[in-house]
Amino acid sequence: MDWTKAKTILIVALLATNLFLILTYGLDRLEPEREKRDALLTILENNQIALEGEIPGTPGKIPLLYVEYSGITREILQEQIRKKSYRTPAGNTGEEELVKAGENFLRDMGLLGSTLSFDKITSTGGRKVVQYINKSNGMKVETSYIRLYFRQGILVDGDIYWLEIQETSQKKRNVISPSEALIRFMGETRELERPFTIHGVELVYWLDDSSFEGEGTTIADTALPAWKISFGEDQVHYIYAYEQ
Repeated sequence: MDWTKAKTILIVALLATNLFLILTYGLDRLEPEREKRDALLTILENNQIALEGEIPGTPGKIPLLYVEYSGITREILQEQIRKKSYRTPAGNTGEEELVKAGENFLRDMGLLGSTLSFDKITSTGGRKVVQYINKSNGMKVETSYIRLYFRQGILVDGDIYWLEIQETSQKKRNVISPSEALIRFMGETRELERPFTIHGVELVYWLDDSSFEGEGTTIADTALPAWKISFGEDQVHYIYAYEQ
């Protein structure tokens, strides 16, 4: 065969192949997320698991956190509350007044840092509970919280487990998709009674503190990205999110 003619045929074949790939994958990108969600819902349904709400997207690369337990206990909070009065003007129990009174207290405790974030206000036993969470890179740091209890606008009690963020790693890594996390979740919870419903899927920083010895101990460790899966009756399961 003439070499010039052969080259022409080869070039045409390569161009045709590239065009096929572009058309195929270009069209495939039109609705891949919906298709993946439908497939996942089918798998969950076949395993007697229902899913509420939307499945979040997969973020870019995420750093890890170096954290340390603050050592501030509930008793330390109560000591400061006895030492100084924290109250809202005229006993007002509006959100703005309660949050401001809470911030005055947290400022005196040296806890009003950049990672502390107001979460919500709830009511229990005639008291208003102002809740704060710890966030970094837009993600919640699990198990790290502060709760301040107000009665008639007066701070009367507090509860805390606070992890201070010492450093964020320079290196970032990819995380698995929430769909993959849900598949792993099914495998890790296969012994649980079904059916049940998954109420939420959220990417958080998680430090497994089950081996800690209790309040007051100084703990320095690494908090890793994890998919938090809330299901059933107030049950939670974590799937470490870094790709293996």
